[in-house]
Amino acid sequence: MSMRQKLQNNDITIKVIFAVLLVACLWGGNAVAMKVALKYMPPFILAGLRFALGAIIILIWGKFNNIDFRIRKDELLSLIILSLLFSAQICTFNFGTKYTTAGRSSVLINVNPFLIAILAHFFIPDDRLTIRKIIGLILAFLGVFIVFRDKIETAEPHLLGDIIMLVSGFLFSILTIYTKKLMRKIGVYKILIWEMLFGLIPFFGLSLIFERD
Repeated sequence: MSMRQKLQNNDITIKVIFAVLLVACLWGGNAVAMKVALKYMPPFILAGLRFALGAIIILIWGKFNNIDFRIRKDELLSLIILSLLFSAQICTFNFGTKYTTAGRSSVLINVNPFLIAILAHFFIPDDRLTIRKIIGLILAFLGVFIVFRDKIETAEPHLLGDIIMLVSGFLFSILTIYTKKLMRKIGVYKILIWEMLFGLIPFFGLSLIFERD
């Protein structure tokens, strides 16, 4: 069975559960890590360096595993659109985190599972919204809220950062749905590497324009 077929298979295995839990743990520390990193460098260059390093690692790994990263002509436009969504989501996430607290950032960005579930219901034929999913989403969001509730209450104004984080969450939802649709016709590793490589152009370009100091 090919990797693409495995990704399209909805059967949940122990390995899949473990991988999802690992991603959740890493994702949980994302806002805190960004908040710390943003003290030392501005948002655009931080995004550029972060994903340049990621792209290098993936390219090296792909070389040793004979992964074909070459783009076909009919894939180019889709990957460019994907990279633009990716860049916009990362930039708004970094900016939003800079202008709000890490706790508020974590709660606000986690509106995206609700949006993903709603969008998937309409745009992914085999991913319908069910009562079980709705209950799971509500419980998951309540869990995030409970963990960070002490960090949310603050007298400092964070309206700008909060709004940007909500925009980032919305973009993340669109990015997720678009990525899932692309995975039906483009290999997952090709998607991963090219959204990063194409994304470096706006990251470093915006940094040169707005972060020259």
